[in-house]
Amino acid sequence: MATAAELARFRVRAPEFASVSDDSVDNWLDAAGRQMTASKWGGVYTDAKADLAAHMMARTPGIGTGASALAAGPVSGRRSGQESVTFGSAAAPGNPADADLLTTVYGQRYLALRGTRAAAGTRVLTWR
Repeated sequence: MATAAELARFRVRAPEFASVSDDSVDNWLDAAGRQMTASKWGGVYTDAKADLAAHMMARTPGIGTGASALAAGPVSGRRSGQESVTFGSAAAPGNPADADLLTTVYGQRYLALRGTRAAAGTRVLTWR
């Protein structure tokens, strides 16, 4: 079960899921937490856990709006009349799990946190 502080941090980092119930978010935070070791993440654990949970939610059809979360990668096209922005895919790393994480803003933030010294050597487990 996620702590109140973890749930609150998730709400700040993933506002697009405001309409998702606390119970549902708690389940996703627990799923993310099972893939991480708090001691390896240090002070960024709560943020990384929130980002991983939000990434998993964004990749699950029917949860939240999904609009901003899936808009990840470099801009590859833009139109002015009636506004249209197209996102390309970021360069895929050798690890398939990392390639999946690059598909959402939340996954990209998770990878950025993982790259910090506090989370050195940590890897996400793939889930299907």
